[in-house]
This record gives sequence, structure tokens and C-alpha cells, in this order.
Amino acid sequence: DFLRGVPGAEEKTIAALNLLHERKYSVSVSMCIHRESAHMLRDSVRLLASLGVKSLKCGAMMEQGEWASPEVAGLQLTKEEELEASQIALDDANELMHEQQVKIDQIIGVKAELIEALDEEFRKNQINVQIDTQTGAILLDSSVLFEFNESELTEAGSQILDTVLPVYCHVLLNSEYADYVAEIIIDGYTDTTGDYVTNLSLSQQRAYAVAEYLLYSMDRFLTAEESAQLMGKLSANGKSMSNPILDGAGNVDNDASRRVEIKFRLTDEEMLSELQKLVSDGQEISAAAAAGQAQAAAGEAQTVVADEQQAGQAAEPAPAGGGEQAVG
Repeated sequence: DFLRGVPGAEEKTIAALNLLHERKYSVSVSMCIHRESAHMLRDSVRLLASLGVKSLKCGAMMEQGEWASPEVAGLQLTKEEELEASQIALDDANELMHEQQVKIDQIIGVKAELIEALDEEFRKNQINVQIDTQTGAILLDSSVLFEFNESELTEAGSQILDTVLPVYCHVLLNSEYADYVAEIIIDGYTDTTGDYVTNLSLSQQRAYAVAEYLLYSMDRFLTAEESAQLMGKLSANGKSMSNPILDGAGNVDNDASRRVEIKFRLTDEEMLSELQKLVSDGQEISAAAAAGQAQAAAGEAQTVVADEQQAGQAAEPAPAGGGEQAVG
């Protein structure tokens, strides 16, 4: 409709392309019209390129239904148009890369703030607990929480949970951070002795015991709203003998490996690695666009030099004695 000049079609085409462009789609357009209408395509190509169309298949259809080349149809973009299209692609890639980097910084920033808030709250309450500064996980020694090879909490273990869990949950479910927290995770780990399946069962039972204690005691320190949020976010997992803790010499520390970890996952955290990959891809796209722009500029420069050389040769006088002139 756009190429046939249907009223209103041009505005609709521009609006659709702009919408796709805003949503970061890479648009490819194929045009197929008869040779006698080929003159309509040049303005269309320029318009589409200015709107950020990344791929243009331009040609005119012969009477037998075969594609004529852009050169035959007279549709080749000028060097200026190629430069403009390359600049658009470069600007788009840089803008997308910037937006993704902002999102990455936001996710990392929220996580850093949460970990700092947890550390500050534990210190304020004079609670000595080990916090992983990278993940925000707290590590609880299973030898204190449970008897050897058992999954029932000891009295000392219950006292530790009574001290640690209220602080941890208060910070995570605080109105400042609650919307960012997608999951509160309790992971149980064993040492590397014994078989994997037995340790898997034991680690799962220990993680479940901590989660159960938290759910049965949460009404003492959480509001009804916070309790509802906790039940929607809490999970318990057995990790068996995976991820053992090593000592300074690189050997497995079985005492330290027997542990329960309580940690959190942010709502957008699963996007972080994908965003980082997209930023890396965006850098490649930006480099490719810049290369295309440089190639187009080089082609333009070569054309200018060739034109100047041709002009110089045309203006160069014939050498003396270089030949006889016919006289009539």
C-alpha cells in the first residue's frame, strides 16, 4: 500500500517502523514490484534507512518474475545514504548498550545495598554471623544446629535461629527491598564423606527443618503482610556434598562444609547474566556498525579520489610531439 501510494499508508508505515525501532527490533524489508514501478523505490529506500531498517532487499521484478539487481533497477544507495544508515545502526547499538548497562548497574546496586543493610543490622544487634559479601548468604554451622547425622534442631540451634532469622527477614522484607526480593532460599549441605544420595536426603531434611522452624516462629517477629510475603518467597533445598568448602591448602574442610546457607535472589537477578551477554553482543554490533561506516566512508573517499584523477587526466595537455593532428 505504501509503494502504491494508498492514502494514509505512508503514515502507518512510518508509525509501525518507529514502534519496532523503539522496541529495538532489527527490521528487514523486502520490496517486490514490477520494473516499470522501480522509480518509486529510491525514496522508499531512503526513508526506510532513515528509520533504522537494518536490512534492505531492493530490486525490481522482471516480466518473467526474475529479480533484477539493484544496479539494473537503479536502486543503489549513495555513499552518503550508506554512511547515514551505518550511523543510525551505530547510534542504536550504543543506546541499547547504555540502557542495558544501566539495568546491570541497578541490579548490582540493589544487591550491594541489601548486603550492606544486612551487615549493618547484624552488627547493630551485636550478632556475630558470617555474611558472604558477594551473595549476601549467611552460613550457619550444621554441627551447632544438628547432632551428627541428624536433622532435628538442637536447643542451641533453635537459639541461633531465634537470633539470626528475625534480623535477616526484617531486612529482606522491608518495604525498601521487598519488591526486589524474588526468593529467600535455605540450602542444606553435608561433608564429602558417605554416598551422595544419603547426603542429599540429609541435607534436604536439614534445610526443611530450618524452613519449618522459620514458618512456625515468624508470627513472633513479622507482621501478617510480611509473613504472607515470606511464604510466597521461601524455598528449601538439599545440596548433598556439592560445593564443599576448602581450607587454605585447597583441601576439603569437612567441618566447614557441613552447613546451612540462607540467601536471597533478586527479581531481576536471573536477567543479569543475560544482560551482560547482550551488552557484549551490543559491543560487537557497535563495532560492526562502525566498521561499516568506515568502509562506506573509505568507499566515498576512493570515489572522490577516482573522480579527481579522472578530472586531472582530462585536463592534462597532450605532450609535445605526441602525434600529428589531422588538418582539413
